[in-house]
Amino acid sequence: MTAALSIDFGNSYTKVGIRRDQNEVSQTLRSEADLRYDEDNLCIPTVAARVVKNGKEQWLYWTQVKLGSKGSATEVFRNWKPRFFRGAETHLEAGKIRVNGKSDTDSAWNEFTDSQLEKLMTLVPEKANEVGTVLKMRRSAPKPEDQDFDFKEIGRGYFAWLRQFVEPFCKLNGIGATGELPVRITLPSFGANSAQARLTLEAILKETGWKPAVKRAALPEPVANMIGTFSSGRNFVWRDPKPGSPECYSLTVMIGESSLFKALCSYNAWHGNTRSPIYWIMIADLGGYTTDFAMVGFDLENAEIELNGCHDGKKLLADYSEPIGVHYLDKKVRDVLDAANRTAFDTLAADVDGLRIDRFHQEVYQRLRRYNTGQGSIGEGAEKSRIENVIRQFADGVADLAERFLLIEQYDHIDELILTGGGCNIPLVREAIRKKLERYDLRKSHIPLSDQIDLPERCQKLDRLLVRGATALGATSVYFDYD
Repeated sequence: MTAALSIDFGNSYTKVGIRRDQNEVSQTLRSEADLRYDEDNLCIPTVAARVVKNGKEQWLYWTQVKLGSKGSATEVFRNWKPRFFRGAETHLEAGKIRVNGKSDTDSAWNEFTDSQLEKLMTLVPEKANEVGTVLKMRRSAPKPEDQDFDFKEIGRGYFAWLRQFVEPFCKLNGIGATGELPVRITLPSFGANSAQARLTLEAILKETGWKPAVKRAALPEPVANMIGTFSSGRNFVWRDPKPGSPECYSLTVMIGESSLFKALCSYNAWHGNTRSPIYWIMIADLGGYTTDFAMVGFDLENAEIELNGCHDGKKLLADYSEPIGVHYLDKKVRDVLDAANRTAFDTLAADVDGLRIDRFHQEVYQRLRRYNTGQGSIGEGAEKSRIENVIRQFADGVADLAERFLLIEQYDHIDELILTGGGCNIPLVREAIRKKLERYDLRKSHIPLSDQIDLPERCQKLDRLLVRGATALGATSVYFDYD
């Protein structure tokens, strides 16, 4: 069987890739009826809900949530993916963005519980104001991480539901049942618990009837995104006509029609023998929970990407993830809202249908406009300035993390930068990253554009499908089927 599936398991949205054959272009699963969260209808909300109806508890997942939660006491869960990467640490904050040189996790008070801090206010009066400020900040922020639930059970329920959701699309594509097709799941590249998270998620996939691929059942998100972006989902396997001869993928064919490959060829022809044999391409993917980075050194002489190896002491492929995403930005923006608007924001975030919080992101983060909640408007007057300042701080923090990746791996040059993921739809984020990385001899950037008509200097528009679909497309690639 040469067909394959992939699951880009995101904190806010999951995307599914479908490959019908080794020599066909991979697709992302789309549904105009259910998936109205992006222009291409490919974002599947990673949402669960605990519903109590007539005294009985029931767990529902996305399409079930919309229909089955009406007239019931409903608790919505949208931030359960991080638990797989934090183990038993239920109160650990992921935030590590540095603002004005100080990290959210730098505070010495983070080691204390709320009750311990309350006692300290009495025992150490001279610290009462400082401790009071810490308590106020903790209590003003929403704490979905504190919800009482078994994240593994939610995972089992969600992936079982996802199989049922994907099954009709596989049949429409004529490729069989989900339980018979090899599937790969993509995961962030970080955390002491990442190996355990991988084992847990692979086990859950098996328990819920999926068939993890024999080779590379789990892929780093940055690496899958990179291959998806380069190939746009194209696949090609070369077969020697001689009986018994080996077969292998052809990367040149897979990426040959892309603007990136054309840029590589142009660069190679123009610089001749004066250029380095390696063309360095960096990808930054900002999602709901993580920001993922990858750097690949494309071998111009052999037209190949090596998963291993070095050039001039630098890895030809490196990837890195940080637990910072749009969910983190939501919490920081909520902190600066007027009291009445914080309540309205909480209502948006808890809405069973996530369309409202999605539209909030578009209006407030991307367009810097006000958002009408029905009880008033978020983002007017002084509040608008506070929100914009938070977004700028967040953008600068993400840019700092991009440079941190380069410093860790000691990269000093970027030929092309590719910005993907829903978070890179935020113009302030894109510009902060590009500005931070300019000093690395950055030649060209590929960026997502929606409302913006004019391209910034030395920028090219990234294909819309790749902004959110590249990781799912990449994880189905035949590139990962061979050693």
